[in-house]
This record gives sequence, C-alpha cells and structure tokens, in this order.
Amino acid sequence: MSGIFLKFSAAKTGGASAANVKYITRETATAADERALYMHNLDQLKGADYRETRTNSIAYAESRLDDEQARSRNNPKESRTHYRAILSFDRTEDTDKAREMAKEWLQKNFKEAKAIVSIHQDRDHTHAHVWIDARNRNDRKLQLDNRAFKNLDTSWARIYAKEYGKHYLKEHMEKKQETKNYKKALREGRHNAPRPNRARQDKKPIFIERERNNYGYNQNRLGNNQHTNAVRLHALKAREPDLSRASHAHDAAAREAIGAIHEVKKLHHGIGEAHGANQRADREFKNSIRELIDTRHSFEELGGRIDRLRDSTKDEPKRNSPER
Repeated sequence: MSGIFLKFSAAKTGGASAANVKYITRETATAADERALYMHNLDQLKGADYRETRTNSIAYAESRLDDEQARSRNNPKESRTHYRAILSFDRTEDTDKAREMAKEWLQKNFKEAKAIVSIHQDRDHTHAHVWIDARNRNDRKLQLDNRAFKNLDTSWARIYAKEYGKHYLKEHMEKKQETKNYKKALREGRHNAPRPNRARQDKKPIFIERERNNYGYNQNRLGNNQHTNAVRLHALKAREPDLSRASHAHDAAAREAIGAIHEVKKLHHGIGEAHGANQRADREFKNSIRELIDTRHSFEELGGRIDRLRDSTKDEPKRNSPER
C-alpha cells in the first residue's frame, strides 16, 4: 500500500522477533546501505559495516525474545516481547531524510524505548520498518495507553505534513474520522455501511499471507544475499539448553524466595504478637506498681492514725489523775 499511513502492532511470546528483524534488514530492501539503519538507544549494536550491524541486531532480538519468554512464565500478563510499526511515504524519499523522520517519530512517542529502524527502498514508495523492544532502557515494560496508541498515526501525519504540506494532516484526519464512523456503524449493526476507500477488500487467507510476508514469518523472501554471522547464530542455538537450565533454576529460586517470604511474614506476625504481649505485661506491671504505691500510702496513713491514737492514749492518764 502506498501513501501516507502508519501500521502498529504488539507481538507476544512466540512472536518471531528475530525473524522480523532479519526480514526488515534484508539487503534486497535496503541495498545494504548503512544509512538505512538507525539504532534508537541501541548504539552498542552498531558494527563496522552494514552486515555486522544487521547480525548484531538479529542476535539482540533473539536474546530479548528468550529473556521475555523466561519472564512471562512467571508473569503471563507481561507476555509482550516487542512492537512493530511501518511508517509509509507516498513517494520515493532520500534515505537520510526518511531515517530522520522516523527518528523524530520515535523521539516523540518512544523516547526511552530501544528500537531498530530500517528504511526500505525496494518499492515505488519509501517506507520505514520499526522494531521496538517491549522494555525501555531502564528495563521497564513500555506502557501505551489507549489515547497514546490512537495518536501514533496522527503523530506521523503531523511530521509528514511539516515536511510536505499541511493538507496531508487534513486528509489524514478526514480519513481517520471516516474509518471511525464506519466502525461505529458496524457496532450499531449497520453492516451495509459504505466501506472507507482506504480499507482493504482482502479475503482472510490473503490478509493472513500478506501479514506473514510483511512481518517476517516467511523466511523464503529473504533471498540468497542475506549474510548473517553463522557462528554467532549457531552459538545462540547452542545456548538453548543453558537457557532452559537457567530458566528452571530461576523458577526454583523464585519458589524458594516465595517460601522465604512466607517465613518472614510468619516471623513478623510472631514478633507482632510478642510485642503485643510485652505491651500488655508492661501495662500490668505499671498497674501493679501503682497499686503498691497506693497500698504504701494507705499504710502510711494508717501508721499516722495509729501514732496519733497512741499519743492521745498517753495523755489520757494525766488528765484523769487527782490533784493533790
């Protein structure tokens, strides 16, 4: 599809992460032009030439998939491994300019993300494929709310309109509203509503096959000139048993940690009960001290009364004795 548009999707565990990077960086689409690749917050992947950078990128995507698969076993809700986007032009554009426009889109929407951009010049219109790591450079999952998600294409349209004319943004917003109205009609049961002009008429099998081709499932499209570092990729395969053992060890450690947490909670509960008992004993002790002090005061008062009574008894014989 030519014209200005953006396609964005999320891939979960099992998604062909490395296969997608392998597909979008194929030399038949980029002519092995080093300018066609942009590493967003992934400068460490840059190699001495195009092929080394490509190999590093594929290996990185493979390792990230392994890591996310291991993590998702403990938290199935965190199953996203990466995101994919296509930024399309309605013309053939210089590779440098297309790369900078894709870079600007990432800076505006995924500033802290780690991403790989590949500019394709193999059709009559330039387009940029973007692979985005599911975790940012702080190792936190990317959080994309519904509003941000719906604004991704508008963000690209604004960048495009800034370069080629404001009418592109106006046309994009009109088409977006047209699509919104069509979806609303379908929700209301009006299935005979006119389909937007830019909506595809593909049947489902054709749609699935196109998606497979676009996103790297069909490795036969890679061609014969797709050189990769065979030793490096072989090493990744050799690591699979180690990764499996590490994953089992990680799971066992997680279970032990959970058990330790439960023990700590029980200990904390015991300490709380002991603290409560200590407070009760302290209150009882203070009450006993107060009672002893009150008893002492009572004894002292009684002693004073006895002394006064004794003194009065001594004086009594003198008052009753006869005078001489």
